[in-house]
Amino acid sequence: MRIARTKNTGAERRVWKVLRQFGFRFEKHVKSLPGTPDIVIPDSGVIIFVNGCFWHHHYHCPKGGLPKSNRLIWRKKSLLLKFEILELRKSLLNRDGK
Repeated sequence: MRIARTKNTGAERRVWKVLRQFGFRFEKHVKSLPGTPDIVIPDSGVIIFVNGCFWHHHYHCPKGGLPKSNRLIWRKKSLLLKFEILELRKSLLNRDGK
């Protein structure tokens, strides 16, 4: 499997373009927040994580399935990621408006 980009992906760039069109000001890849959100709109406190088809397993998309090799490892990784996302959401919600 080739190395997947983690920053400035095509999906992120499309979201940035739409946000700019609607006049939103935002910050990218904020390391001070848990999980390093892809986009943060400070004025409204909105946090956006942009994940592609691979991580969401959009099976109708050619990029959405598991890799053909090491399928067991990728299934395990996918399950662990779902739990990490739940913990990250809890952490972000419990920040008391910081």
